[in-house]
Amino acid sequence: MVWELKRQEGVWRMAAVAILFLTVSFLSACGGDTNDGNEGELSATSVVLPGTATPVFDWSSLRATPPSVLDGVPAATPDANQVTTADQRRHAQPNELGVIPILQYHLFTTDPSAEDYLTRPIDDFRADLQWLYDHDFHVISMSDLVRDEISAPAGKHPVVLSFDDSGASQFRLIEQPDGSLVIDPNSAVGAMELFFSTHPDFGRGAFFAILNFNCFANPTEPDQWQYCDRKVQWLADNGYEIGNHTIDHQDLLDISDEEFQRQLGEAWAWIEQNVPEAGQLPSVIAMPYGNYPDGDLHQAQRDMLRDGFMHQGEWRVMEGSLMVGSEPAPSPSSAT
Repeated sequence: MVWELKRQEGVWRMAAVAILFLTVSFLSACGGDTNDGNEGELSATSVVLPGTATPVFDWSSLRATPPSVLDGVPAATPDANQVTTADQRRHAQPNELGVIPILQYHLFTTDPSAEDYLTRPIDDFRADLQWLYDHDFHVISMSDLVRDEISAPAGKHPVVLSFDDSGASQFRLIEQPDGSLVIDPNSAVGAMELFFSTHPDFGRGAFFAILNFNCFANPTEPDQWQYCDRKVQWLADNGYEIGNHTIDHQDLLDISDEEFQRQLGEAWAWIEQNVPEAGQLPSVIAMPYGNYPDGDLHQAQRDMLRDGFMHQGEWRVMEGSLMVGSEPAPSPSSAT
C-alpha cells in the first residue's frame, strides 16, 4: 500500500500517492518478522558500461543544478551538532519511543500525469519535502536511525528519505556546452540539494539502496553509466549513504543459503570497493520486493540477517533491514 500523511481539519488522514513507508528491523537487537510485503519493484535489466575511456572530471564544475537555478545559493551543509537545554527538553517533551517514518521512492518524472505505484512526479516530490518541513519533520541519516544516534532538534520529528534501485531519475548529470557537469534539477538529488540549501534547518541526507548494474543509469539513458564513480563519490562527500539491495535484485523469499549469502555479500563487497567510506552503509538492506526469507523454510537465513554470516572469508553483520509497509518504523529504542 502507498500512503501520504495529510492533515485536514485537525485530523491526520492517509491519501494514496507514490511514496512507500518502510519499516526497519534493527537486526542487532531483535529478529524475526512477518512476510507481508510485496514491493513489485523493477526487474533487474542489465546495462552495459560503454567501453570508452572516462574523461578527466573537473570537480569544481559540479553544481547542484544549472546556473539559472542555483547560482548564488550556498551549498547545503550538514547541521551543526544540536545541543538542547533541560528547559528545551521539558518544553518539547521528546518521545524516544515514537515511530519514525522512512519514505521510500523509486522513479521520478517531469510528467505530472505519469504517477503510478513506483513513479513520483518531481514537483510532487518537492511538495513532499515542503510538507515535511512545514510539519516540523527533520531529515536524519539511515545510520543514525539504526544506531540510535538520532539528534533532531527539540520539537522536530525525525524522518528518513530512502531511494531504491538507483535509477537515472534519482541522480542525473547534464553536460553543459563548455563540458562541465551539473546535477539535473529535475532529478531527486537536484531537488533535495536545492531544498536543503534553502532550508538549512531541515537536516539533510538520504539512503540509496543501490543496484550496481544500474548505478544511476537506465537502459534508456546508458550515457549516465559513465558517471557512476563520480556520482557515488559526490554522494559520499555530501552526506548521503549507499546501502544494500542485493547484487542481482534477487527476491530473498525462497533461495538457497549459499545464494542468500552471495546476494548480500557481493553487494556489500561492491559498495566497499566502489563507494568512499563516508558513504558506505552495506550493513543496511532494503529487501527486494519487500520479502524476508520464508520463516518456515529458511529460518537459518533470518538468523544470518540478525546474527551475521560468512562471505568469502569476511564476517558480515547486518545492522538493519527495510521491509515495505504502510506504517512508520518503531523507534530504535523500542523493544518492539
